[in-house]
Amino acid sequence: MVRTSSPLTAPSRHTSSHTPGQIEQRSEHPLLAALRGRTGVFCIALYLLCIYPFCPELASTGQVLAVVHNAAPLLVLALGQTFVLLLGGIDLSVSGVIALVSIISASFITRQWAWAPAWTAEPSLSIAAGLLLGAVIGAVHGFAVSVLSLPAFLVTMSSMMILGGAAVWITHGERIGDLPIPLLDAAQRHYFGLDISVWIAISLALVALIVLRRTLWGQWLFAVGQNARAAYLAGCPVTWVLISGFAWCGACSALAALLYTARMETASPTFPGEILLDAIGAAVIGGTSLSGGAASALGVVGGTLAISLMAQSLTLLNLAHWHVLMAKGSVILLAAFFDARRRAASAAELRS
Repeated sequence: MVRTSSPLTAPSRHTSSHTPGQIEQRSEHPLLAALRGRTGVFCIALYLLCIYPFCPELASTGQVLAVVHNAAPLLVLALGQTFVLLLGGIDLSVSGVIALVSIISASFITRQWAWAPAWTAEPSLSIAAGLLLGAVIGAVHGFAVSVLSLPAFLVTMSSMMILGGAAVWITHGERIGDLPIPLLDAAQRHYFGLDISVWIAISLALVALIVLRRTLWGQWLFAVGQNARAAYLAGCPVTWVLISGFAWCGACSALAALLYTARMETASPTFPGEILLDAIGAAVIGGTSLSGGAASALGVVGGTLAISLMAQSLTLLNLAHWHVLMAKGSVILLAAFFDARRRAASAAELRS
């Protein structure tokens, strides 16, 4: 039997109109019902109401665009993390995957390795190789969790250390620069006022939205996250769903690595682990349940914008970095509180 970190619950035929497979919560508090899947929007509105008197320039066009541009790579990460959280798991390997994919892709493009074939210097092939590497790493995580029954926390934490150490070992701790100018120009090109990373993030959000709402794979993701045993008995390929969910997360982490590399114009063997907390926080603020079985792609977009908005506004106020961390932590804690209340209301409904 496949083990997951999500609690077993009684099967239910009823689903809400918000997402496929989500258990209907008919008796929850009206405030909790109104916030379900809209926590990110609520947080943005409340935060703007509180911060605007002290930082009116935040409403300027330039600052709004800065918030959106800064949110793009984080949204890609958060959408990947959402699929794993939906399954009742977690992926802590984000910083390691970003570092390794960034280093390997940049090494191929800049011909750092004499043994590498000439065709590996083709940017499109190097990018494809980076995405494939991320997906394979994620699939290995899913295999370890679903087939070997190892805890996702332990598997991905170990992977983070292994991959991060490998990135430092490959480069001896040095950054890789001198990326091709045409490639950087293409990556930083703007369309309708937004750079290409924003359009990539928007496209990925639309894909995630369609997958979660309109596809059989999305229904399986919700079913496994709610009750893996019941999903298995109903004929759901639980092992494949877990592996594919982690592979999606790995591919998203790899894509984010490429976006960060293009933005910084250099590949770094180290990456701050704080980005993992931001990605998880964006997902939770957006209505993704830490216990699995509930998620919203649109909610994750709102949660990501909330995280980016907080960072941008507090920077404008010239506050220290630890003030930003405190603000993020407070909002994430508030979102987790609402998530716990929703789960308690759902459990009470099932008992009744």
